[in-house]
Amino acid sequence: MTKCPRAVIFDLDGTLAFPWESPTSEVAMRLSTLLATIPVAVMSSASLERVQQSILPVLPKETDLKRFYLLPSAAGACYVQENGVWKCHYNLLFSQAEKEKVLKALQDGIRETRIVENEQIYGSQFLDNESQIICALIGLDAPPKKKAEWDPDRKKRQPIKRFLEKRLPQFGIAFGGRASIEITHKGVDKAYGVRWLAEHLKAQPKDLIFVGDAFYPGGNDYSVIKTGVQTIEVSGPHETEKVIDEILSVCAQPNK
Repeated sequence: MTKCPRAVIFDLDGTLAFPWESPTSEVAMRLSTLLATIPVAVMSSASLERVQQSILPVLPKETDLKRFYLLPSAAGACYVQENGVWKCHYNLLFSQAEKEKVLKALQDGIRETRIVENEQIYGSQFLDNESQIICALIGLDAPPKKKAEWDPDRKKRQPIKRFLEKRLPQFGIAFGGRASIEITHKGVDKAYGVRWLAEHLKAQPKDLIFVGDAFYPGGNDYSVIKTGVQTIEVSGPHETEKVIDEILSVCAQPNK
């Protein structure tokens, strides 16, 4: 990295924080410092409520949020704070008919592939994020350790992903974490969010950096590669700290 980016985009789970946890104070402090320097975005498959609850309480009180972009539901929506209020810039909602079609396909896929036939299911398997539907195959309330260990190599989920791609060709299907499938409108994914943010900032995707942990084919960060955005892969928040430090160092240099 030789030039300060126009903005930095972070994935949430596995990047800024461990899955379903908040960022550490060390990460939060660095985010606050970065926000004082350049625009920052968080692009996550989580709902807006979870993104806000995860990040906002741990940021230092003096953090300037005017350049903080929240793109929940795998960039199916975008919110920016204006005059102390989070304003929606766009939200590509599912219609009721689309929701019913997706849920029926998921239920049929779970039954026909028998993917969780002998598994304990923890609570509901389905989460409606308005512009995205998540299928948590072993349940939304499964213990984090159970989720992390269930399908790290994505082999268990391949059959249901193939089923859904045939059944729902007009939707985007991606792996989420290690135990979920994520469904959005076709073409509405993190690549869409990268292009929107670049245009909003009057920049090119190549001028931005995306930091994530799922750039493998089918992963929910994979789609951004085709935009030309600079990508940095991390294995967890400890590596993200180092990435932020490097970005801050470059941006602090004159004429960078």
